[in-house]
Amino acid sequence: MKASEIREKFIKFFKDKDHSVVPSSTIVAKNDPSLMFTNAGMNQFKSIFLGDKSNNTLKRVVNSQKCLRVSGKHNDLEEVGVDHYHHTMFEMLGNWSFGDYFKEEIIKWSYELLTKTYGLNSDDLYVSIFQGDKNDKTSKDDEAFKIWSEIVGHEKIILGNKKDLIEVPKTILNSMEVIPVKNVDEVLKVALTKSLKRVEWVEVDQISKKEKLKKELSTH
Repeated sequence: MKASEIREKFIKFFKDKDHSVVPSSTIVAKNDPSLMFTNAGMNQFKSIFLGDKSNNTLKRVVNSQKCLRVSGKHNDLEEVGVDHYHHTMFEMLGNWSFGDYFKEEIIKWSYELLTKTYGLNSDDLYVSIFQGDKNDKTSKDDEAFKIWSEIVGHEKIILGNKKDLIEVPKTILNSMEVIPVKNVDEVLKVALTKSLKRVEWVEVDQISKKEKLKKELSTH
């Protein structure tokens, strides 16, 4: 199956389930000083995730976002060629719910998409749920386990932990302000001193490189 077919089937699947199709935003991030490049499908919806719902009329969204990961924490450049799934420029397919559906719907839809739309063999599929973490005092995702148990056997449900989750990068970007830091202690100190509400990290030695690259891309 070609990439264009995968994209088309994905978008149609969720469009048929009343999702609005939102076009990909630009790779060079605009109106967001915390990002140099668009590196995930959620970027253009960040204001909604952060609680600004004043202008949001969307409930269900599907998109195919062009992404670039060549610097900072999300730097896949050195991984290209080492394995078969890292790329620097790629499209990220995503479906989003803003105060609408949640686990039960998306779990069932995911299985339907993979087995019915894409025709994958259900015998080859395994799923994972969060097992919880004693140090963080978080519990096992029993809700997801229960829903998946109605679809696949227990032997196909794998428990995953924090290392399987996406981590935030390493340096502070505070709204319009870039604040270089050397270690975690400095992050905490600056965050407390400036009363930061949002913190995002990037590699300090990458800041100047990213500014130069963004300037070069903007001229083309």
